[in-house]
Amino acid sequence: VDPPLEAANPDEVKKLKEHLLKCQGVSAKSPAMKAVLTSLNQVGAPVAVQAVPARNPNRSVKYLNVFGHVLRLFILDLPLMVLFGLYISTIALHEVSVQYYFPQVQLMKWNQKRQAKELTYYHRQCAREDITTDNTTDLLIPESMDSDDCMDHILKHGASIYPKLISDATAKEARQYIIDANKKEKGWYVIENDHRYSFGVNVNAHPAVQQALKEVGENKLLHEALRKIVGPNPSVVEFTGITSQYGAADQFTHQDVVPRASAFKYARNFVPTYSLFIPLQDVTAEMGSTEICPGTHQCADGQGICDSGGGMLVSGRTGSWKSGYGALLNQQLFHRGTAHVAKKGPDRVLFILTFASRPRYGKNQLETRMIGHEGSYSLKWDQWGHTLQDFTNPGKYMAQPWKTLRSLGLYKPPGREWGWDFITVASMRLANEDTGFEEGKLKTWHKKGGFFFLPDFLKPPLAKSDTWQDYVTKTILAVQEWSKKMNIQIVVGYLVVVAFFNLAMMLFRVKRRGSVFVRAVGRLVVTHGLVLLIAYLLGQHIRSSQWARNIHHGKAFKSYRAPIVTDLPATLPFETDVLKETRYQSSYLASYSHLLDINHPGNQMWQHLINENSVNYHNLPVPVKKDLAKMVLLETRTTNEGRLLKQNEATKWTVMTEDEALTQTHIDLTKASDVDLKFVLTQLEFFNTELNAGVFRETALHKHHIPALLLSLRDKIIGTLPLGPTRAAGACRLGSGVKSTSSSRFVLQSQLTLPETYATADIRSSPSTKPPSFDAVPPFPGAWVQEGDVVDGQYKGKFNEWYRAVVVNTNANKGKIDVRYDDGDTDNGLCRLCVRPYVPLEIDEPVAVRAKNAFHDGRIVGIYNNGEAYDIQTHTIGLQQNVTASDIRRFDYKLGEGAVVEALFQGVGGIWYRGRIVRVNEDETFDVEFDDGDKEYGVETEHLRLAA
Repeated sequence: VDPPLEAANPDEVKKLKEHLLKCQGVSAKSPAMKAVLTSLNQVGAPVAVQAVPARNPNRSVKYLNVFGHVLRLFILDLPLMVLFGLYISTIALHEVSVQYYFPQVQLMKWNQKRQAKELTYYHRQCAREDITTDNTTDLLIPESMDSDDCMDHILKHGASIYPKLISDATAKEARQYIIDANKKEKGWYVIENDHRYSFGVNVNAHPAVQQALKEVGENKLLHEALRKIVGPNPSVVEFTGITSQYGAADQFTHQDVVPRASAFKYARNFVPTYSLFIPLQDVTAEMGSTEICPGTHQCADGQGICDSGGGMLVSGRTGSWKSGYGALLNQQLFHRGTAHVAKKGPDRVLFILTFASRPRYGKNQLETRMIGHEGSYSLKWDQWGHTLQDFTNPGKYMAQPWKTLRSLGLYKPPGREWGWDFITVASMRLANEDTGFEEGKLKTWHKKGGFFFLPDFLKPPLAKSDTWQDYVTKTILAVQEWSKKMNIQIVVGYLVVVAFFNLAMMLFRVKRRGSVFVRAVGRLVVTHGLVLLIAYLLGQHIRSSQWARNIHHGKAFKSYRAPIVTDLPATLPFETDVLKETRYQSSYLASYSHLLDINHPGNQMWQHLINENSVNYHNLPVPVKKDLAKMVLLETRTTNEGRLLKQNEATKWTVMTEDEALTQTHIDLTKASDVDLKFVLTQLEFFNTELNAGVFRETALHKHHIPALLLSLRDKIIGTLPLGPTRAAGACRLGSGVKSTSSSRFVLQSQLTLPETYATADIRSSPSTKPPSFDAVPPFPGAWVQEGDVVDGQYKGKFNEWYRAVVVNTNANKGKIDVRYDDGDTDNGLCRLCVRPYVPLEIDEPVAVRAKNAFHDGRIVGIYNNGEAYDIQTHTIGLQQNVTASDIRRFDYKLGEGAVVEALFQGVGGIWYRGRIVRVNEDETFDVEFDDGDKEYGVETEHLRLAA
């Protein structure tokens, strides 16, 4: 006892003794009590200790105290903590938006410059011969087919039909649910919306839906096929139910993903997506069976061939599309829903599931691809971010709140994998004004209420100049300012009340342990400090994530570094050319790593030729290998009229040198001759491609050292062929990349009026054009003409007569161009060498002028009105003034590419055969293609003459 009890008054000691003895539940044997009693005895106050039975404290008081603490926690501490957390969240959200989300949106912008510089294929246009089948049986996948065959099948046709994915009982029950839900669910727009109903299906809305998803996900044939086609455990980006009733009209033929966002053309920028259409009852042609154009998934433009009768019904004209049979369609395949004309027929009800390759968000991984543009992707917003495995068991893996957290990209359960989350997909659409984020949609969305989860007073006004990004930022800042004010007001008010309470206790001498005010401040420090700690740890987690680092360094959603050299020569690929790319070669691209070999005609012919000549190739002596490789190259150039093309640093196609072509032939023959060597060489190619496309692509190790090591390893495995002097490998090929001196003088997008069918057509139905190129060189004059370009057209494609015209349709890679001349006449299907860029007429140029119902030769002596009127001095009828271009024709007066000539075949005989110069060689000889289709190379000048 301090101070010692010896100094205490005996009366006070007596009172203390009585007080201590009245304490209940204090044992007299405790060390503290013994010390007190001993001290009391020492001062002359004998104590007779009476044993008092120890008793527990009053339980009701204890529980009351606990209840008070809990009540204070929920009424005061937690609300204050949540309010402060909201304020900190808005600060963090604004910071993440500025540092990562908005830069991500900028990286996702897809413009014409990127389209020209990140191409992996080319702008391929299609004709009727590109349709791969008109028989539904060819699309049916038998159960005996393995996953590799399934992959090749859909790469070829763009469509495959998988039998019995859903049982009849499940289909019947799910169908009834869709029909009932059509009356309750908010519908989504579809083409020709009348009598069609579509809505996003909730995976947990009905047991039949869950069972249907389970049956689809556990179908072994489909599961293994999807693994090969889009990669393991694909992301689900659409789940919708669509109903077509009697009276529904024909849809127009369309692609679900537009060509400018084609995974075919831009394999490193867009993920391939495949929609699985599953009817929930048998569908006949009269009920509106889906019509498809097999093979058109590879086309930049193919709508016309489908509209002209190239499509086929999945059901067939007389049969039916069986219930539960799933049609897996590449979303770039041209297709449409047909009219429901069965007056007493049942409604046509479909489930549609769309799959996409999963994003690469793992450690040291880089995702450069986006979801294709203008797809509807009808998926409920809280079901994004999930994969096929999750959809297979939605009751377990897609329950709330985890489903929403997964959709927002915030959390996924351990052991699961990320799909494409809602925020990322919304960013892609926002960046490119895609579906739902088009110009003008912001105003409509704001009028309908904007962010549905916010009260009106937190929704800022929309300014005329506001973009989506501006408005989102304004909303975040508005919530931040409101939460800041609320925090200040409520915390200050709380502390004032506590301070008054503490003062009152002091005035009324109510004794409590410690200060109430100090304890209240301490609780605020602890709760708010906990919020700050969580925010700090989450911020560190985000900053250190691979996603954030890729955005910070400007790598995410961009393929390849910008080329150092920008003026490299390039050529337009033809269907007969062999394309050797450096962008598709990656296991990460799944089936698209095989795309060119399956889909490009030149590669198909090349592979057939390689297989024919590869028997035991790897065991042959080196000289024999070289001779065999040369023979294969010669066969390709002469019989198949193909060149070997590679992609240069600017992603353009360029002709291989002779040494490069010989080496590539050697590699392909080796692959075809030995399965093990093929696997090793393919993996080396994959490694090398990922060095250029991966997260470390800018490092010297990945740019220089490892590629050199891989090249050395390849040469050691297969050996090398002795190579000669370097020269262009296309010397025997027509149009092999000779630069056109007139290509810079294109008259683009003429003001001349186009025919109404082209001038007023919707963009989905009008012919597509090749994206502009910034450094490529056309393989021949006119190779890259576009609809609307002003050109010189060779009349009927055979006379030495050239007239000014405008292109109304072009299919350059197939050599078919339609033009309309200035005088109104048309030529359809002109060959690719029959059209060349229009070069303005010049003074003293020899021409012919139409006058007095005939053409008269002469020369131009005057040019007026910016080249719209001419004075021509003729040899026969004198000066002709103010002649328009429609009355002028040009003709070839010197030997050059495209010139119509007559030639002595093989330089012998006295018969001159009509043809056309297709190439001017460096040795001043000419390659000639005769009108009957024969060709002769290296024709001497003395064996040629211009045709009349």
